[in-house]
Amino acid sequence: FGYRRLNIRNGHRREPTESPSINSCFYDALVKEGISALGCGHDHVNDFCALLPQQTQRDGDKTPQPGPWLCYGGGSGFGGYCSFGGKRFHRRMRVWELDTNTGRLKTWTRVEYATDRVNELVLMESGAVIDSPEEGDEADTV
Repeated sequence: FGYRRLNIRNGHRREPTESPSINSCFYDALVKEGISALGCGHDHVNDFCALLPQQTQRDGDKTPQPGPWLCYGGGSGFGGYCSFGGKRFHRRMRVWELDTNTGRLKTWTRVEYATDRVNELVLMESGAVIDSPEEGDEADTV
């Protein structure tokens, strides 16, 4: 997503994000339909989750909430590139965990040669999108 004021909550934007040269209003359609999170791809060395500032979903009389989350998955295959700007990166992929009993959605990345979860982030609690920057987060606006 190419919007300059995108608030990155975890992960990294290591290459420019690809987006149409015109505003297709796709994000607005996601908001209108009440989509909570969207997995994005193609930019192989990006693995961040982000929200647009001041975007809200409206659903009848419910309180407006932030969202949807846009989360890049990184590069997992051996057929694509895993470098940008002269730097190489380990393969990685995004994992999603949805608990339908509690309405909780969280995500993290698994990185080649690593055993721990990387950049774990809770996106939803009790069925609602949440925006709780990690302590020390500078709301990395790019």
